[in-house]
Amino acid sequence: MKALVKGLDKINNIWMTIAGSAMNIVLLIILLLFGILVVMRQIFGIQFFGQEEIVVALSVWIYFIGAAFGTYDDVHVSGDLIKTLMKTRRSKAIQRIYCFTLNTIIAVGFTYLDLKWLAFQMKLNPLTDALRFPKMWMYAASGVGFVFITIYFFMHLCKAIYVLVTDKPVKEIQ
Repeated sequence: MKALVKGLDKINNIWMTIAGSAMNIVLLIILLLFGILVVMRQIFGIQFFGQEEIVVALSVWIYFIGAAFGTYDDVHVSGDLIKTLMKTRRSKAIQRIYCFTLNTIIAVGFTYLDLKWLAFQMKLNPLTDALRFPKMWMYAASGVGFVFITIYFFMHLCKAIYVLVTDKPVKEIQ
């Protein structure tokens, strides 16, 4: 079992490295694209047709991969006043189990709906308005993001159950 956990952790570290590098590259591309567009428009008077489609498509990937990162790090937006009232490790674990159970159930539902929507979109094969490239490569970001968000919520749920059962701390739960 320990070897399986280590193997999955290694795979996840590779994924996080690739995704983090991809996000940095995409952010750099968006920044350079905006710089080039400003120079082209202001200095040369040239418009780049379809620029919004490129920026939106790249931004969608950043959004969903960033959401997966936030879920992995457990730093997603929350308004949890009850968490501040919990004093013991056990009570914090119970509260986390409740929250991560709901999060996991909701994430599974959204992932299922998104994958059905992606399958439907694949049949339609929609193209962007200006540049006419397939929208599927942009839509795929939601599928990738939701799958990883679901995995990471479930991972946090398992860690909270571990803390409740063993009363031993896990780094992310302290």
